[in-house]
Amino acid sequence: MSMLLRFAIMYLCLISIWGTASEYEVIKLKNGSNQLDLNGDGVKDIVFKGMFDNNTSFVNYSYTFFIKTKYNDFIHVPIGESHSDIIYWDGRLSGIGYLYQDLKLIKFKSILLLVTAVKENHGSFDKEKGLLSFYFLKKGAQHPGQIPYQWIRYNSKHSENKYYSVDEAFDEISDEDLAINNRMDKIKSEPAI
Repeated sequence: MSMLLRFAIMYLCLISIWGTASEYEVIKLKNGSNQLDLNGDGVKDIVFKGMFDNNTSFVNYSYTFFIKTKYNDFIHVPIGESHSDIIYWDGRLSGIGYLYQDLKLIKFKSILLLVTAVKENHGSFDKEKGLLSFYFLKKGAQHPGQIPYQWIRYNSKHSENKYYSVDEAFDEISDEDLAINNRMDKIKSEPAI
């Protein structure tokens, strides 16, 4: 086989691999303080992952998000529109360790997004579909009584397959889910991001 033909085949193989690669990356959060720039201002914010041990076979983890201000203060960032949702818990069925709810922080086209997965029946030991919800970080209005930042849901879908544990449902996330209806263009145009 000629050298040129070998080079052409290698080139086509590499192009096909790059062409099918996803544009997102799941950010691995360690137990404790994780310093990440959540809002794109160049300052390291904090995602705190902590263990909640209730003396069962499997521990749960909680996640709390903080934005660092120019005054070196840290602001809680709620998930969703409720002021009370400032801590997110994963949820495990005791004795088995199946997750009935969990979250992932995902970097997509240089923006950090949050994705949660929740089983429809929290206490089920059976395979079930999970509800995947997609959030972006939005800066709030600069008015008294307004939340400075919050994770806002912009998309959701049920997993196509049923799972014992929702952590498997995250495998069904696609670039289209993260950027549904050109939402990424709108997010980039908002001054908060």
